[in-house]
Amino acid sequence: MSWETILKIKLTHTFTEGSGLKVIEIKAGEDSHGSFFVLDDKLVPFKVTARPARQGIGTKIYDYAEKITGLPVKNESLNQTEDARKFWEKRTGEENKPSIIPIWNPKTNRYDWVEG
Repeated sequence: MSWETILKIKLTHTFTEGSGLKVIEIKAGEDSHGSFFVLDDKLVPFKVTARPARQGIGTKIYDYAEKITGLPVKNESLNQTEDARKFWEKRTGEENKPSIIPIWNPKTNRYDWVEG
């Protein structure tokens, strides 16, 4: 049985923000999920929650996102928990070095991208 079947991992939504930014959302099991922006030719994680922590579920969410889109997930978020920083250091061997980050702009009701 594959890990996709065991975790019941699946794509739940894709949509395009008013700014033209594409978003994909993935669910794994009952309490784990991931949201990614498609930016240029990569996926930028916006929010990934893996429960229980440190069981490889986060890795499977990232791997599944790459598999279904054909795009690599890149570590470009400034808004990370300590667990997320440790995850990326283990996955890539690098510290977090974001280039751009999404900032919600309530005046325009969309995300603006700023240099990190």
